[in-house]
Amino acid sequence: MFPVRLRVLAAAAAIGLGAAGLTACAGSGSQTENSTAKSDVAIVPVLGGTADDIFPIVTGAQVTPFNEQDFQNQMWVPVLSYGGDASDGFGYDPEDSLANQPMYSDGDKVVTLTLKHFNWSDGKPVTSRDVSFFYNLYVADKTYSGFYTPGEFPDNVKSFSTPNADTIRLTLTKAFNPTWYSTNELTDLMAFPQQAWDKTSVGNYDETHAGAVKVFSYLVGQSHSVNTYASNPLWQVVDGPFRLKTFSTRGDIDLVPNPHYSGTPKPTIKELVERPFTSDTTQFNSLLAGTGLAYGFVPTQDNKEVSALERLGYRAFKPDLYAINYIVINFNSPSAGPLFRQLYIRQALQHLVNQPQDVKYAYNGDATPTYGPVPLAPSSPYVTSYEKSNPYPFSVPAAESLLRSHGWTVHPGGTDTCTKPGTAAGECGAGIKAGKALSFRVVYANGDEDYSVMMQAFQSAARSAGVAVNLSEGEFNEITGITGVCKTGTSACNWDGVMYGGTTELVYPTGNGFFNTGANGQGNYSSAEADKLINETEYSPSSAPFDQYENYIAQQLPMIWMPWQQPGYEVVLKNLKGFTDDQDNPFQDTFPQNWSFSG
Repeated sequence: MFPVRLRVLAAAAAIGLGAAGLTACAGSGSQTENSTAKSDVAIVPVLGGTADDIFPIVTGAQVTPFNEQDFQNQMWVPVLSYGGDASDGFGYDPEDSLANQPMYSDGDKVVTLTLKHFNWSDGKPVTSRDVSFFYNLYVADKTYSGFYTPGEFPDNVKSFSTPNADTIRLTLTKAFNPTWYSTNELTDLMAFPQQAWDKTSVGNYDETHAGAVKVFSYLVGQSHSVNTYASNPLWQVVDGPFRLKTFSTRGDIDLVPNPHYSGTPKPTIKELVERPFTSDTTQFNSLLAGTGLAYGFVPTQDNKEVSALERLGYRAFKPDLYAINYIVINFNSPSAGPLFRQLYIRQALQHLVNQPQDVKYAYNGDATPTYGPVPLAPSSPYVTSYEKSNPYPFSVPAAESLLRSHGWTVHPGGTDTCTKPGTAAGECGAGIKAGKALSFRVVYANGDEDYSVMMQAFQSAARSAGVAVNLSEGEFNEITGITGVCKTGTSACNWDGVMYGGTTELVYPTGNGFFNTGANGQGNYSSAEADKLINETEYSPSSAPFDQYENYIAQQLPMIWMPWQQPGYEVVLKNLKGFTDDQDNPFQDTFPQNWSFSG
């Protein structure tokens, strides 16, 4: 399994490899050929966005499944990978890690990693120097990375050394919870091919800070030349199971096996082809038409067609992804920010989300409610009874009561206004002037009918309490790009709310880089108490701080929780073998090196 670092994710029915599907070329595409596909070419339909960066250090706007799971992770293997069975806390995966499990010493202040024997595609061995090369680049321009959180990796590394070609040693600034540090920090470590990438021309430039800055700038510049991805020799040096054959900006990607891949199993398919589909409907129609699709998903509105697909030679299953969904609200919005900074308003908004109804009607049962920062499904040891209890159940009267008791005149069917401005008890709160309307904008990802049903239901319920939610739709890649850290008064902060589909959580979901002050792409939320509790989850080996953090975030509502759309029914041809790891993985990682066709 590849590292679980994903922070931006479209809904499961509208994303790439993990939930959009695998197909196989099958001659003319008749229904008979579709059910007995023997091709060694796997064609993957991708929905909701496209890959747009090949360099594995990306900005927050580019932390997407299209760049990571579907693209970069097929070519470059992480130093450590986690994400196994939920019952064991999603443990270490030896098959897809460059290193053995980390060893902690000196009171959990020193971490030692031993590399396994991997080779690059140019035949050179993967060594600790390749990991130090990555580390030097990351340190040189850490703020560029969408995974960087001030005070976390690499800030919490006092010294980084490579005693020999197989060993990496990190001396930390203090003792950390080993579970947290391994799953949330060490999974950021990569190996980059130093012999091929360490250049503005050729050399060990990364070993000085100024040199590393230049190398980083050079590689980022090369990654901006999207049209040269397949022809640039830089990107052909990989240690993963596949290498890039062709790439187009419309989303067409062809990957072929890396013959020097050192992991197991070795790829047996001859080509992995990603092709964009314009909507879930077009992908589903391809399944029904027998055009050669060997794997795909069923939109929830078409669940009744599963039996028809089974008659065409598919088997159906329903995976669960470890994820949450929400509306990102901008605490620094010039118009809506003063509203969102009031806890009672966030509580009122949460009372206006009818999650059980959305699960039943918007998603036809193929969704999981979100009541806090830890996913409710699949079951894990990290979710508390408080979060499970649904602290803010749907109730229009409860929302109205909260608003009236804080100085608002409620106009059901209209727009509420603040009639008692001020900061005392029973008044609207800081920054809210007399006559201020309770109104804000939300843009949500297009291309999924279920999203529209859910968001319009929220808009309707809000209107019944006098809250004006103005909806619009946008492209996934565009709307994820507007949610970065911003300052009030700047053009970058001129947005109120965004619903792009949710996030797969980390293996140990502490909120690091998500609910801390300064977290990228999460609405500029800032709470000293949240920062304190998140820090405690990282330092203490006890589970008590984690429970306190989880309950605090569930109660404080830094986002408006929405149901997470589970993939629902997916189908795969019975003669597609080696698909079990993909089907059972709760983090939407994909393992095409396991795939083969038989029969």
